[in-house]
Amino acid sequence: MYLNLGVGVGGGVVVDRKVYHGARFHAGEVGHIPLNPDGPSCGCGKQGCAEVYLSFRRWNANASKELLSEMGDKLAHLCAIVLSTLDPNLIVLGGPLVGATGEELLREVRRRLPKYALRVHSPEQVVLSPFGREAALLGAGALAAAQFIDQMAFAEVV
Repeated sequence: MYLNLGVGVGGGVVVDRKVYHGARFHAGEVGHIPLNPDGPSCGCGKQGCAEVYLSFRRWNANASKELLSEMGDKLAHLCAIVLSTLDPNLIVLGGPLVGATGEELLREVRRRLPKYALRVHSPEQVVLSPFGREAALLGAGALAAAQFIDQMAFAEVV
């Protein structure tokens, strides 16, 4: 599972080296999972969504050790939900927020994950993307290249 923390919170689910889209092409839309139903209003109309707490815009407006701690807690909560729901091998964090906070955010998440996650899950299942801010762009390019190769292979068979 890849989580992109930027203007909002998006995700990509990869199963057997293929992107899983879901029945309505919303698989990975974790930004609107409510982490606090009494929390601040979200643009989607609900309250307390992950996006409200984990946006890069919020970090830029008030970067502080206290905010990093809160974001680490909310992200650990979100990761625990993803781990319990999908049971991925890894949750890979990327995007502008991760680019700005990096290892510090990862440490906060790993420290707090046991508070929310089942014992079968490990804090080491949450990692930083080695591709930095370009991870989503590189993933989209790789997906397009794979589609092209598959189409060319199919065309040769027909």
